[in-house]
Amino acid sequence: MTIRFLIAACFLLVFAHTQAHAQNNEKLTPDTIQAFLDESSLITHPETGKSKEDIQDFLKKHISSRADFVTNIVYDIEGYPPQTRKIELGRPGFIKNVTDSVGKFQDYSSYAKLIEHDITNGGRKADIVVITSEKGMMQMQDQMVPFDGKTRCSQIIRWKTPHGIVVESASCETILSISEN
Repeated sequence: MTIRFLIAACFLLVFAHTQAHAQNNEKLTPDTIQAFLDESSLITHPETGKSKEDIQDFLKKHISSRADFVTNIVYDIEGYPPQTRKIELGRPGFIKNVTDSVGKFQDYSSYAKLIEHDITNGGRKADIVVITSEKGMMQMQDQMVPFDGKTRCSQIIRWKTPHGIVVESASCETILSISEN
């Protein structure tokens, strides 16, 4: 389902991380976290050339085996009253949703910005808040429709050698606006 991928994409902005970034930094700082967010926004985009298997392997390295993700979504679909849904995923469900849905969006773009951080344990742990904005076209019934999303996530991340950033949890609020034209 493309809606699940959209939610997973929001989470993914916090999870993805390149090997070069992991080798060049040994702890969490506001700059390394924002660089991580910037780099991660491209992980599922076709222009990266990453296969579903590459993405799956990558996520397994950067998501804690005990990770949990919760999001409350408000669907604002043109012509309908807003609907709310809660989605809870563990690591396997999150990875499956992302890899099953790769390539199902068109003209997709996203931007994540670190707005709050509490870095502790000598730069090894951080509680962060990230705002993600995204837009594109998604399949809805038998047509492609434009969407805009805004997500606010509170996450716990850790720096773990040799992988770098590892996500332990995310709790998010998403407003997803969908047009039917």
